Amino acid sequence: MLSQENRKKIVSNGLYQRKIDWSRVIGSEPFWCTNWTFIPRINEDEVVMIDSYYQSYQHSIHYYIDDKNIQDFKLIFDFDDVEEVPERLYLEYDDEDRYRVSCDSGGRSYPKHFVKKSASPSKERQLEYIDLEIDSYERKLRYLKEKRESLVR
Repeated sequence: MLSQENRKKIVSNGLYQRKIDWSRVIGSEPFWCTNWTFIPRINEDEVVMIDSYYQSYQHSIHYYIDDKNIQDFKLIFDFDDVEEVPERLYLEYDDEDRYRVSCDSGGRSYPKHFVKKSASPSKERQLEYIDLEIDSYERKLRYLKEKRESLVR
């Protein structure tokens, strides 16, 4: 049974994390068709945490929440507070302002990247990223000049 006090703690549009429950793992791969990140489904009489891989009762690992197991789930973020961004933009934000999570069937191979809507890119990280790009172009330019020189000889 889930008390009203604990029910109010559930963020309806949240993404939650749970440690791997090895009793629910098929074989030896804990991330086979599961992410161990969960999305709550709140009904009048129950709250169910559904693994974000499929996001459906039929296919996913799911847990009925009660006062005993609610502490097993840690809120990662509220989807209302973040926006999905390409990885290159994600890299420009400070660690505390960004999230790299498996939250759909892309799983760990193709995680999604989110940043807080209230955050701005870090100038230090932007400069670092630009410097890396400049270095890459300089290396490519040196290579092309050397290649050209070898053909002219």
